[in-house]
Formats: sequence, structure tokens, C-alpha cells
Amino acid sequence: MRQSLIRQVLILLLLGLGVSACANYGGRSGTAVRGSSSVITINGFYEALAPYGSWVEVEVHGRVWVPSSVEVGWRPYTHGQWVYTAVGWTWLSDWSWGWAPFHYGRWSRDVRHGWVWVPGMVWAPAWVAWRDGDGWLGWSALPPSARWTVGVGLDLGAVDLTVAMAPDWWIFVSDRYFLDPRLRLRI
Repeated sequence: MRQSLIRQVLILLLLGLGVSACANYGGRSGTAVRGSSSVITINGFYEALAPYGSWVEVEVHGRVWVPSSVEVGWRPYTHGQWVYTAVGWTWLSDWSWGWAPFHYGRWSRDVRHGWVWVPGMVWAPAWVAWRDGDGWLGWSALPPSARWTVGVGLDLGAVDLTVAMAPDWWIFVSDRYFLDPRLRLRI
């Protein structure tokens, strides 16, 4: 019962952020998202996520965040559930730090560190690509090069998704379990 109430409150918060947050990605520490009552900066991400992981430098993306409390073999968008909201399918994370890495920025796979989060300033209900067929639904974290362009939609630029999103990035679940609040047990 309490978890249900917490999830409902989080959904309302996510909806509020999604409707009010609008900014361009700048990749600089001074860049901010201005919502109706809050400002989120890249530095704010550094401070808020530091207790839950490490900030490291990687050659391709610069400063990225690596979660510390995840098990071996963990992938983004596995600990939580999908809920349908006014802004589309929204990822509701089980992680206390999930408010940032699943709605701002993108995930990438690094040879040395595993899954790393590349900060970004544009909010989305989830930064994933979708697949479905034969009673299965699948999703994969979009690479950092993916951008949302107003009036265009998802802009992948010159990205080859077969290279950027390897087969093991994808998560599939039987469509009957897609809305399961214990989704990670069904994967």
C-alpha cells in the first residue's frame, strides 16, 4: 500500500517535471533546466548522484556516472516498471537515484566501467528505443548521441544503431508481464 502511494506521488512529480522542463542540452556546468519551481544543473547531478556511485572520466563521453549499488550484469531500465502517463510510457525506477539517469541524459556501455550514465539536460519519460512482436515487448537504452528535436522527433544523426545498441542492450519481456511492478523478475 505504501509503495503504491509512493509510486503515485512519483508519477505526479515526473509528470510535473515533464510538462515544465524544457531546455537545450549544453554539456557545460552552467547549463540548466528551468521548470516552474526548480533549476537542475549539471553540477546538481554531480552532487545528487555522488552518494550512489562514482563520477569518472571516459575518453568518448567525458565525465560520466557509474552506479555502485547494482549487481553484476545489471542493465539500465530493469529495476522498476513502465507506467503510461500523459507524456507516454514512463519509466518509474526502483532506485532512489533513478529520477535523473532514466529521464535526463543517456546510458552507454564502457569496456572498463560497464554501464555509465552520460548527463544531459533534456527530460524525457524514458530514453529508450522499442521493439515488439510475437507477444514480446523490448526496449533498449538509447546511446548518448540520440537527441530529441522539437518538430522532428528522435534524431539519431549518423548513428548506426546496430553498432551503438548491441544485442545485449535489449531487454525483452512477454507482453503479459510488461506492466508488472516486479518487472526485473520477469526479464
